[in-house]
Amino acid sequence: MRVLFNMLPEPGHINPALPLARDLRDRGHEVIFASILDLKDHIESRGFSCIALHQHIAPRGILAAIEQSPWDHLGRPRAIGLGTRIFEDIVHGTVVDRIDELDPSIVLADVVAPHMALVAHRLGIPAARLSTSLSQRLDELPPITTAVSAGASPGVIEAAHARACCLAGKQGPQIVRLIERAVGRFGYPFEHVSFKTTFLPAFTLHPELVLASSPIDLPRRSAEQPTFLACTADLDRVDAVSAELDAFFEEGKPLIYASLGTQAFRYEHAQRFFDAVLGALRSRPSWRAVLVTGNDRKAQFAEVPENVLLLPRAPQLWALRKASVFITHGGLGGLREAIAARVPMIVVPQGYDQLGNATRVVHHGLGMRIPAPLVSAVGLSRRIDEVLEDRAAYAARLEAMDRACRDEERRRLAASIIEDIAASAPRRRRHTGRRPPEATSVADATGWLFVNARGEAAHGRGITLQAGEALESRASSRPALGVSGYVISDRLGDALTWAGGTVLGRVQVGGDVHRIGALFIGRRLHCAWLLDIAVVLCDFVRWCAERFLEPDSASQPEAVDACLAAIDEQQQLADGGASLAELEAARRILHERILAYSERGASIIWAATTPCPAEAARHCRIALIHELAMRSAGSAAGTDEGADLYEASASAAQAMLDDELSRRVERLAKESSLRVDAFS
Repeated sequence: MRVLFNMLPEPGHINPALPLARDLRDRGHEVIFASILDLKDHIESRGFSCIALHQHIAPRGILAAIEQSPWDHLGRPRAIGLGTRIFEDIVHGTVVDRIDELDPSIVLADVVAPHMALVAHRLGIPAARLSTSLSQRLDELPPITTAVSAGASPGVIEAAHARACCLAGKQGPQIVRLIERAVGRFGYPFEHVSFKTTFLPAFTLHPELVLASSPIDLPRRSAEQPTFLACTADLDRVDAVSAELDAFFEEGKPLIYASLGTQAFRYEHAQRFFDAVLGALRSRPSWRAVLVTGNDRKAQFAEVPENVLLLPRAPQLWALRKASVFITHGGLGGLREAIAARVPMIVVPQGYDQLGNATRVVHHGLGMRIPAPLVSAVGLSRRIDEVLEDRAAYAARLEAMDRACRDEERRRLAASIIEDIAASAPRRRRHTGRRPPEATSVADATGWLFVNARGEAAHGRGITLQAGEALESRASSRPALGVSGYVISDRLGDALTWAGGTVLGRVQVGGDVHRIGALFIGRRLHCAWLLDIAVVLCDFVRWCAERFLEPDSASQPEAVDACLAAIDEQQQLADGGASLAELEAARRILHERILAYSERGASIIWAATTPCPAEAARHCRIALIHELAMRSAGSAAGTDEGADLYEASASAAQAMLDDELSRRVERLAKESSLRVDAFS
């Protein structure tokens, strides 16, 4: 059996999959990782083959470049840009062909990089989703992205579910747009896309497998629980220990190991965390600490006390075996390694699943938790004292947890679960990239295409459109789509999810036309008319914001007025010819200003003040669809009844918003003396 792993391209997601990969290899299976060039050496040094994908958008050195431009809590443009480009490359590029040629028996895709599961569906290959965190499903437990405890009331847990839903996040509209496009391209049934999750929507045709042991999780009342693979921690890996680090360790003195993991540069409160550790150690010269910064940050620290060794990377297993206390962000891999090394933790969660992991550490008595915005030298020093004083009790609980995890790991053979999935999901007739599944051939189709002000089609092979012009496809075939040509949509709302500009074209495709979901793909394109609808889109954005904020109009009228004024202010700035950088800077200021009034208002402001009107309209449309659906679900949210209400309401809301946008465009088209039979 040939097994293909495709994990998020960073060591914190690849390393937890290595024990499972070794088990599969030891059982005689061929194991291959699909990743990027920067991680090829890392994977091959562990004894596995690696095929490097996306080399034209992720050349060697891209991860280091991202590290040198730290993310903040609002924008994060470079890293998210890379993830989006990788997604686009899978949808549009040659990845399908490469996987087709590789011909794996099963694909194991990271739940936060699930694109390869769609490729597997396209090719008829069995697949499963691997989670390097605890399950991202929203069920009876508090979400893994919140600090809510297991003993919270059902109402508090339900509120946490609403906050944690992937659609409610700042990146929700962008994520949904990508998912909408992908399921259409790959012929994946939308009814098997679940939004009752954190992080990303789940492709439920493929099972979710958690790379952890169940004792670490919170206790469950119901018999239903995620599938835990119970993979052992990667405790056999051998990491190089520098002479400097070896000499720094001194027997008899407590060693504190502090790290925010491999992605420290992403976190808003990273500098506060580092300053707190340095301050605590400065006041306690009898302690010693290894502080891992995630990249070369030495220049950012003017005074590093002699009892602290500052490193960009460290051999974590070696350090944990020497440490008395582990100060951590709370990643699941580090948590399991600390349990195995019997090291109590002080968790300072920065985001993602770390909040939920910290809750579990406290629940099981394995350590303490400090909220990231509140960490300080004095508070951290006090917590270290408390942990050291109670070291024996912590060690006993850690040993019991490690024993429970090892017992489950011995009973449950993770590799056999993978074998069973591959065997129980027989391969369908395989579809190559040349002909997409579930595509319907039609003679021709009329629909919509957005272009920029110069008439250049963002999704039409760089062509320039002119009204009345007929074009033949001049490009080579597009394997991921199955036919060579142009992509349009017969619904204006769906076309908006593809918008590359604010000029709307009424177009027709012909010649080997295929329908995939809401999309039509054909070899010939004829443009009937073009219409700049930037003003319509700006008005639509404000209309969506008004509908979104309706529940606050009575209780917080000043917040609603401030939000709408902020949208007007941003649009006036754009009309005045402000640069993209100026618009982004103003957007952040407006967001922070509105955040003082209302989190709800801030979320719609973030969507509505996106510099491009088409982007803003797209984001606001998705945000309002979710908002209206959540209102309908009401107190039933989180139940089967609530899920049905949500889905029905979301469908109705989408139709209502698309009709509203169509009416506005139709009105403008009539005023411009264009034929408007397209809307009848």
